[in-house]
Amino acid sequence: MKQPKDAGKKPYLNLTFSLKDKNGKGCGKLFDILSDSEHQVVLYKLQRFVTALELPIAGNFELSDLAKVVTGKQCILDVTMDTKQSPARAVVDVFAGGVYYPMSEAATIFGATEKPAEEVPANYFGDTPINAPDAADAPQTTPNVEY
Repeated sequence: MKQPKDAGKKPYLNLTFSLKDKNGKGCGKLFDILSDSEHQVVLYKLQRFVTALELPIAGNFELSDLAKVVTGKQCILDVTMDTKQSPARAVVDVFAGGVYYPMSEAATIFGATEKPAEEVPANYFGDTPINAPDAADAPQTTPNVEY
């Protein structure tokens, strides 16, 4: 949580997202803010963020509590370029759709990322089932534990 320079304003949650494209390639960082407000757009954005992270929130939950549980979580977000700024920068697109989405919706949002079945040769895995009778007597590995 950060306190604005104007002490009369409420604290806000400053989020930093490490962006990746649909193929998992890193493509920069994006900064976003969640604030404590009664404005409908801000409440919608907060609700979508909590839903996207699939957080089981019940009862009273403060914005400062959210800061404790979102670190390291992943979600999908709508991004647009803010060309009003110089230089233009990427921002969360609140008006594109759902703003934030859970990772479980990745296949629906991005479509299938695996090769279609027709591109895999028919004999790729062979016509015979895998048979590994020698695997049963393979030595068991032990974890390397150092104290």
